[in-house]
Amino acid sequence: MPPKAAARSAAAAADGAAPAQRRYMKMAEVIASELRARIARGDLAEGDLLPNERLLQEEFGVSRPTLREAMRVLEAEGLIVTPRGGSKGSRVTSPSAQQAAQYAGMILQVRGATISDIFQLRTLVDPAAARLLALRKDRPDLTPLRRIVDAMDKERSNPRELARMLHTFDQTLLAMSGNEALNLVGQMMAHILSLHLHTIPETVAGLPAANRKGVQRGPSVLYEILEAIEAGAGDLAEQLMRARTLQNEDWHRRRLDERLSVMR
Repeated sequence: MPPKAAARSAAAAADGAAPAQRRYMKMAEVIASELRARIARGDLAEGDLLPNERLLQEEFGVSRPTLREAMRVLEAEGLIVTPRGGSKGSRVTSPSAQQAAQYAGMILQVRGATISDIFQLRTLVDPAAARLLALRKDRPDLTPLRRIVDAMDKERSNPRELARMLHTFDQTLLAMSGNEALNLVGQMMAHILSLHLHTIPETVAGLPAANRKGVQRGPSVLYEILEAIEAGAGDLAEQLMRARTLQNEDWHRRRLDERLSVMR
């Protein structure tokens, strides 16, 4: 369907909606929905200028305030940018994965998701990413991952810094898996976990005794996972990563349990 016809069809759908539905289906939302669809289909590519206000007003049959409300919606979603004054019109842009991850993280926090929920999610996501990376025919160079583990090997005495680098390792692994959905989930998890790094002590003395051995062994386990990935052993890489994430979840729960018992 041609863009103008689609726009009129969307407007007609809004006008013909049931009264209860029409109350929530403001014309600005209809316009934003139509322009959003054009961007998603590629009819409007990144960097393209939207038609000027007069043309859009004529196309949708709306007033300037209504059109500008629709533009504000799209701008808030990161789909367009409008220069100050708007004299040059709005330009299509692509929301970054980081923006999407931050938004998803905010929703999870509002819904009461806990850090334990995120660690449980890691036990499902990271093993799948390790397997995918090991089986990729066009597997990228693993040097970035090795550099992170090498740096971790030198920071065994600082649990907080180790945790920060471990999050970076996991996020990089997900990005290299070749699966954009996993990459986005990884950025979301990294964003949430980064807000809680300050709760991890900077010395091993601040950890539960059972966690200290894990801190020392952490880099060695990651080296084993990298070797499995380099060998193309998907099953082994997945198995090793699952064991590591389950152990990490257990360490995290144990540390919180100990902190809570001290506060009672």
